[in-house]
Amino acid sequence: MNSLALNYQTINLFSGLNQENIEALGAISEVLKFKKYQYIYNPKEAADHVYFVLEGRVKICSYNEIGKELIKTIHYPGEMFGECGLLENAERLDYAQSMDSSLRLLAVPLPAFKRFLCNNPDLSIKLTSRIGNKLMAAQKRIENFIFKSARSRIIDFIKDLANKQGRQVGYEILIKNFLTHNEIASLIGTSRQTVTIVLNELKKSNQIHIDRKNVLVRDINTLQ
Repeated sequence: MNSLALNYQTINLFSGLNQENIEALGAISEVLKFKKYQYIYNPKEAADHVYFVLEGRVKICSYNEIGKELIKTIHYPGEMFGECGLLENAERLDYAQSMDSSLRLLAVPLPAFKRFLCNNPDLSIKLTSRIGNKLMAAQKRIENFIFKSARSRIIDFIKDLANKQGRQVGYEILIKNFLTHNEIASLIGTSRQTVTIVLNELKKSNQIHIDRKNVLVRDINTLQ
């Protein structure tokens, strides 16, 4: 792979890499393209690659005992996923699916990625910190399920997404490609009807504006 054809600095983990390391990374990685709804991997498959989102979104999901999809997390450009193989899990425990028609991923074989980390101890420390942050986020999500109301979880979701993927437009924040009500409900552990009611209330009180797949947050500091 031609490392010059890809800006590795857009990937959070690799920001700050020198040219030598960028070229070494380019030699062991490849760019993969997926269509909307296409699976990147499925449960029980070998966890033999780690992935980085270049364009589009990926959802990590599982099914409960009655076959209902449960969204565990959604990954956006610059983020890493599929790293369970680094934690000695030989098989995938969930599945990863494309949410957009133009998904592009950087795929790195796990053995080569481990060698790359061994040669870059600073990057290993950075990776450990990011995995720790993921675990803390998962713990916070569990606490929110227990202690916060559905409305509070929906508002927290909007704020988190605005901070993560929103674009500042004056005093407002524009969130493009907002999730469906079903996807939000699955992600935060509530019903689609509850999501619809809360979003309509926020729209009626002029705290947000919804236009097709986009949401405009009027003032994130007063959103409640």
